[in-house]
Amino acid sequence: MELHELLLQITRCPELILAGMDGGHPCAKVAAAQPAHTYQVVEPWLGHIDKAPILFISRSPRVGENSYSPRLDWSEHDTVSFFQRHFDKDADWSRVSSNGVVKGYVFDNAGNKVPTGGVPFFGSLRQRAKELLGRNAFAGRDFALTCAVHCRTPKGEGVPEALTKCAETWMNLVLEHAAASIVVLMGPEAQDAATKLWKLDASRKVQFDVPVSGRNRAIARLPLPGAGVPGKFENCVDPDDLRRLRARLSAV
Repeated sequence: MELHELLLQITRCPELILAGMDGGHPCAKVAAAQPAHTYQVVEPWLGHIDKAPILFISRSPRVGENSYSPRLDWSEHDTVSFFQRHFDKDADWSRVSSNGVVKGYVFDNAGNKVPTGGVPFFGSLRQRAKELLGRNAFAGRDFALTCAVHCRTPKGEGVPEALTKCAETWMNLVLEHAAASIVVLMGPEAQDAATKLWKLDASRKVQFDVPVSGRNRAIARLPLPGAGVPGKFENCVDPDDLRRLRARLSAV
């Protein structure tokens, strides 16, 4: 399946139709989490997943009534561009400074796109990528982001129930298009989903040469940003493993 075809398929996840008809479906809670009048399509990933050497996998994307993200009436072209080229300056889906700080947009009450401040979550990911690269890092180019549960939820509502179903449906397909030699699992939900799917050793913070979707990758585990615990690689990973992770990116 071509990259843009997979992207659009995830935004229109067929499981949501089934979940809307069956309250016992594992995705029923996440399907009901968004108000219909501001429905934002399912988020497949953000950034050039087919080029970025680092891929972060988080829990789920957040939702807000004024969030600037594709709605059902957006064109396929704009939907693909928003997710794949989210951090490209010429695309104008977000605002990226010359040193890589990401600021966003929101919709005002009239439905107009207006600028907002920096996005702390992206800032945290950029800092972790800088640790590995040993230089400044740029979202979309040096790292991309996807989620274990792709549906947007206000505060992770329904994620535990949907986790296994969503990961089994999409995670390997997404990784087929991911160029990343290092995959970073952020938080317990992403770690649990990947551990089951890829048969990882849950006791290890880093595993090397794990065969995932046709590539051998290094898999690392970090806390979710904002979890209230130290989240740097140097705090969470053995120094020898950190050196090996950095060596994998030495030519990037």
